[in-house]
Amino acid sequence: MIDTSHSRLRDLAFQGRPVDPDEQFVVASNSYRANGGGNFPVPDPARLIPVPPLSLQGILRDYLAGRLGPDPLENTAQSFSFVPQAGRSVILKTGPRAANYLHELDHFAATTDGQDARGFLRVRLSL
Repeated sequence: MIDTSHSRLRDLAFQGRPVDPDEQFVVASNSYRANGGGNFPVPDPARLIPVPPLSLQGILRDYLAGRLGPDPLENTAQSFSFVPQAGRSVILKTGPRAANYLHELDHFAATTDGQDARGFLRVRLSL
């Protein structure tokens, strides 16, 4: 069931049509979030789908060793969008090397605003 008491999500659609409040979707999450960590609302009723456990250390090891296959999401369509708000922008803080990938955010007219005091790159995204 979609919680309509908040307005962060609007015009939610799937495959080009509005999502029906009774539709069901699979939501991938880590165990921390799936158990409500960080004040994250747990979908009700949450039903676990068994998948093999993956450790972050194992994934990182395989990535660094070049043993991971191609990213299955690399050529997929944009999965979300912001509600257009002319003249408004948001700041994304990320690692400085993300500057090498700003072209992936062309649809947000991404620009950099330098680094903050903690060394994070400030990326401005137009809404």
